[in-house]
Amino acid sequence: MKNYMLEKRSLHAEPTLQECGISPEEKSLDKNNTDKNYIRENDAVGIPHDDRHKHAFSKKWWLLLLAAAVVVVIWQLLRLQTLPKPDPGSGTVDVVSNTSGSSTPEADSDSASGIADDLELTESGKLHMATDIDYPPFEYVNDDGTYTGIDIEIAAKIAEKLGLELAVDPMNFDEILSSTEEGEEDIAMSGITATEERKQVLDFTEPYYETYQAAVAVKNSNAAAAAGVEDLEGLVIGCQTASTTEAMCQIEFGSDHSISSFADLNSAVTQMRTGAVDILFMSEELADYYVSGNDDLVKIEGSDAWLESESYAIGIKKDHSNLYQAVSDALNDLIADGTVRDVIDRFNG
Repeated sequence: MKNYMLEKRSLHAEPTLQECGISPEEKSLDKNNTDKNYIRENDAVGIPHDDRHKHAFSKKWWLLLLAAAVVVVIWQLLRLQTLPKPDPGSGTVDVVSNTSGSSTPEADSDSASGIADDLELTESGKLHMATDIDYPPFEYVNDDGTYTGIDIEIAAKIAEKLGLELAVDPMNFDEILSSTEEGEEDIAMSGITATEERKQVLDFTEPYYETYQAAVAVKNSNAAAAAGVEDLEGLVIGCQTASTTEAMCQIEFGSDHSISSFADLNSAVTQMRTGAVDILFMSEELADYYVSGNDDLVKIEGSDAWLESESYAIGIKKDHSNLYQAVSDALNDLIADGTVRDVIDRFNG
């Protein structure tokens, strides 16, 4: 039994060097080769044997740096979400020189935003403009359906300076003043003369445009041959309802002539072509516009001296003092820096 146990143990015992036929010197050489093979295996992946512990340490630092970068990115994203959102109604404000010194776009934008907060507006962020859209070249519809004209562009630049978006609300001319007076609109702007009667219901800015009245007739008609007011006797005179032209015609011709008023001048021109009206009075710019686009019409030479000249201004509800001051200041700046003149020249050129 003892011999069996010894034999069993000998089966699991490690053989000696002598039993394997290996000398101590050969065993030492084999160990050195094994270490070199380990070094070569690590060299194959670029890790020296002596630096393998340093590599593990460096890897930990890279992981820590990566985690820190992720934390910074998440923090920045959370910070952006908490920043105040820009007002969608605010616009880009042009830099306008002034006597108080130079200004910057950032300063003007902040100033415009502050002004807009104090204005008596019908809708936050917008400047609503009441106008008769069939009044070229001051306001009319483009071929692409957009609104344009002298008044439209000046109003848009005023809105821009105040940090607002312009909203154009078309209506008949005789509705413009009442809508603004009742607070349904912010400004009335449609070639409007600030008469004493109108000043009783609205406050008006300084004039931005001066014009004269002129007469238009169908070519080769009796009216087209008129050389003066005396030649208009017996003729039916047409004009636009509630306009200063209508008031002037009533004063100048009312006692001796038949006067017909129309809600819009397009209807008046149509009636003149049918013979229901002999001659139409309107602003000189309007007369030039209608004649240039209609070969059968003519502007009567010298008719710009038959009625008084007039000036156009912007009307604002009387108790809206902040809005009145802001619009007046913006308009005066646009007049002073030549912007208004540039707009007028472009449409009248």
